[in-house]
Amino acid sequence: MKLSDITRHLVTLGLASLVACSGAKPTPDASALNDQPKAAPQAEAKPVTPEQYHAQGQADLDKALEQLRNVSAATSACSSSSTRPR
Repeated sequence: MKLSDITRHLVTLGLASLVACSGAKPTPDASALNDQPKAAPQAEAKPVTPEQYHAQGQADLDKALEQLRNVSAATSACSSSSTRPR
């Protein structure tokens, strides 16, 4: 392709994009129009003892580790069956 052909194509595309975009007016998303109620602050928060805090953290950690084990086991099972020895 010659440089003049490339330039002609670029000018044509530029003019077409200006014509296509000039008449479009932006409209807000439907999610922006919804008035979402704000979360009410908790009236009274119970004081958490260090033991309760530790127990909750340990439970969260155990849950995450179990999910990770399930993913790792599925990944190793898939990879071992999909590879062929050479």
